[in-house]
Amino acid sequence: MKSKTRKINSMKNMKLLALVSLALPFMAGCATSVIPTSYVEHPSAGGAQDMNLCWVEPGVKLSSFSNILVESFATQAAVGVTPAITPAVLSAQLRDLLVAELKAKGKNAVKDKLDLPTGAPYLVIKGNFAQINPGKRAVRYMIGFGAGRALVDVESKVTETGTGGTKLVAELGASATKSMGVWGGSSDKFLDDCLVRISRLISQYVLSN
Repeated sequence: MKSKTRKINSMKNMKLLALVSLALPFMAGCATSVIPTSYVEHPSAGGAQDMNLCWVEPGVKLSSFSNILVESFATQAAVGVTPAITPAVLSAQLRDLLVAELKAKGKNAVKDKLDLPTGAPYLVIKGNFAQINPGKRAVRYMIGFGAGRALVDVESKVTETGTGGTKLVAELGASATKSMGVWGGSSDKFLDDCLVRISRLISQYVLSN
């Protein structure tokens, strides 16, 4: 009986070692780019609920603006991008999501300046992707516990345009991750979910500050 038990345990250990061996290359490939690092530059930036870092110009009330222009988010400096990702598509997707979120809350959010009323003050929201990391499906499935997770990390700059010209009034750093799904989950779907989360974080912050 003991011999049979040892044989079963030995087989289990071999299976575990095989899984770990298979996962190691994937783990090495994602280990350096899974920590949120939104690069908000303002020296007075600090943490806030659900946000990495944020700063708003004292005396400026973002929620008081009815008109908001949402511009493209740059992707040139993003790390973690793989050949399977088209950053420009994700940038356009985040822009569309932000416009939809703000419109749903009663704001006149547009993607074209010509759609704004002439002479009215407005906010401009744009920014940069710091990280676009799809993670590793095999690692999520075999290891779990957050390993192989997908991550999107964004810095957003908000400027005010009015009779006094244009000035930077806010910087917002937001990240979203996802690590659980059936058979490790689809990385494409995970990135989509991260973008939805980030669009909500940014819009909610603008609407509540």
